[in-house]
This record gives sequence, structure tokens and C-alpha cells, in this order.
Amino acid sequence: MSLPALEWRKLPIVTTAVTSSTSDFLNIIYNMLTGSTYFDGSARTVGSGSAWSGSKAFVTGSNTEAILCYPPLRTALSQSVLIVGKNTTGTVSGGTPTMATTEGALATDQLGMAISKNSGDFTNWTGSRPMGPSSSFSGYIRPITGLSTLSTLKITIYESKEAIALDIGNGATNPTFNLVSMCGALIDPQQTVTSTEAESDNRIYGLLRSSQISTTGVESNFYNTLTTFLDNSDGSAASCKSMYFVPQQSSLKTIQSIKFLTGNQFVSLTSISSKLVKLPIYYTNNSSPYSFVGTLRDIYAIRDSSNNLVFRDGSSNIIGFSVSKSETSANNTILLSYT
Repeated sequence: MSLPALEWRKLPIVTTAVTSSTSDFLNIIYNMLTGSTYFDGSARTVGSGSAWSGSKAFVTGSNTEAILCYPPLRTALSQSVLIVGKNTTGTVSGGTPTMATTEGALATDQLGMAISKNSGDFTNWTGSRPMGPSSSFSGYIRPITGLSTLSTLKITIYESKEAIALDIGNGATNPTFNLVSMCGALIDPQQTVTSTEAESDNRIYGLLRSSQISTTGVESNFYNTLTTFLDNSDGSAASCKSMYFVPQQSSLKTIQSIKFLTGNQFVSLTSISSKLVKLPIYYTNNSSPYSFVGTLRDIYAIRDSSNNLVFRDGSSNIIGFSVSKSETSANNTILLSYT
């Protein structure tokens, strides 16, 4: 069935010098999610429209260790997202964080990001079910390995009614590589058989991540290269991840996008009259049985572009936001749709 538009929005960008402080980074995320304006100065009301809410769910000593995020639209599946990490200095909590399948352990100076469905009350971010005993937890992926490996970070958050994306670039201006993680009700199964093909709210919940090696991130040619961004690769813990909750279950499966395998098609993909073309992105299971899973919601393949662009129509209305490898060159790109 058709699901409501996600209406992606972009928060004001934050650039920060790295101080080897995971706690400082999480505090930045908290401040971004409690802000009152979007990147263009338009009003943002927490919990309304596309605006997520964020709270400091876990603080040890003076160190923030977990930011709990809720979407403005909460269906019966009651999803929540956690962004977490242990600081390199000061007091840190005990416990071993639960990681996603094939993901490496979460060390200090690293971030974790995860999604929970059927969420109850927050307990402890290092538990097997941080959002209560009846919840289902994905385990953490790591958006970046080693905050201190970069001297400066450019942080962008894109939020929508039911999904959220964290974009981390190297450097304060014109980053040459970019790491992206997404969580939420990202997939429309295009089915109504909720006993097997969708959750009771007709959605599929999951998470995506580019390679989180700080010098790689989103690849330049992911549309014509397998096991890159929008796919799942078990080649190493640092490889790209794409996973979803099996409908009606707490287990997860890996998925892969249907690749175009002809990268040149995207160099100048426009209509005959040179207008922007948006192509749906489809997912199948990553292993047998290779069944169709669904379509990414309001995320499209478009012509090669640089990262962090705002696309507008002829009347200057926002169409969406670009996510790709670099701000200095045009590469394979996804568009987060504004409407």
C-alpha cells in the first residue's frame, strides 16, 4: 500500500574541531535535535512535521553516552533510534554494547547508531534490549571509526516523519569524503500482507550505512559496483551495511539494492528537456531466497552530483537534498525528497 510522504528536512550544519570527545559529539547531536530552525531559517517545532526529538538518555559523570531519538510520527510499532558512545576520558559506564551482525565492537572514541521497534521505556544503552524487554533491537552500527582520526568534522542531520540520517564529512568546508548512516521506517514493502511482508503498520524498519572507514565513506560509483553503499557487505566490520527487521519478528536480514551496473547513465541523467529525473531504489534479500523486499521511501537515484546540495525547481521551491561522496566533485548520488 502507499505510505505517507516522509518529507525530508535538513538541520543547520555544524562544523567542529575534533577533541577526541565522543561526549562532545553527542552533545552536538542533542543540540541539533532540539533546535528551533532548519538550515534555511524556517521554523522547526520538535515533535511536529518532520522534526525528531532528542534527549540525553544516559550521562555518566560529565560524559553524555546516549542520545535517544523519537520521530514525530509514531505508529503502533513505536520506533526509536539511539546514537551512543563512550568517551576516551573521564568516567564511563560499564557493560558491552550489543552490535549489529558482522559489526565490530564499539570502542571508545567511536559512535554507535541503532533502531528499536516496539519500544518501551529506556533502560540502559549497553543492554541487549535498551528500550525494554518487549522491544526488538537492531544492535549498533558504527557511523565512523575513530572521531579523533579527523581534525575537523562537518555534521549534517536529515530528518523526516519516520526516518533520520546522519552525515559526517571530513573538514569544515568542502569535505572530500562523506560517511552516512540512516535508521527508521525506510522501506515501503508495497504489499498489504502484514502477516509476512510488512509490520502491522504496513512499514519495514531498518538501517543503512556507508563504509565507515574515514577515508572511504560513500563510494563514487556505488550504482555500478556491488557491495558498496546501499548494499550489505560482510567483507569486513567496516564495510557498508543494509539491514531490515523481518516483519513481525525481532530478527534482521541483510538486503541489497538492485544496481544499475552502468554508471555512465548517471553522469547527466536528465529528461529530454533537461529536468531532474528521480528513479526509485528497490531492495531484495541479500541471500536465498532472493525475494523482493520493498522500495526506499522518498529516497531516489539521480544524476551525478556533489554532496550537500539543495535542489530547487524553477520557482525556487525545494525538491530535495543530495547525498554523495564529496562536495568537490560529482559522483553517484541519492536525493532525499523534500515533499
